[in-house]
Amino acid sequence: MIKELLKVNEEINKILRRAEKADIEFPALVGKISAVTVYGQPLGIHIVLGIIEEFIKHTEEMKKDAALAGFDETVVQETYDRVNMNWNKRNKVN
Repeated sequence: MIKELLKVNEEINKILRRAEKADIEFPALVGKISAVTVYGQPLGIHIVLGIIEEFIKHTEEMKKDAALAGFDETVVQETYDRVNMNWNKRNKVN
């Protein structure tokens, strides 16, 4: 059982990393992960969505940790959050 789950875990992580690099659309990502099977059975949509949500949270945490590397997080956390929010809300120049 563990061997099968490890294989599925590796396959899904590979799909997620490739999707992030290629910036594929969400429906395509859902389709790719939905095609993964465990013991010949497809993953339920709630599992697929949960996997994607977990990946997004983990990726955001990794990006934030990388941005704060070497800083005392208690000192810069509020500024980081404020600037991050402003960056995401900015008017983009086309």
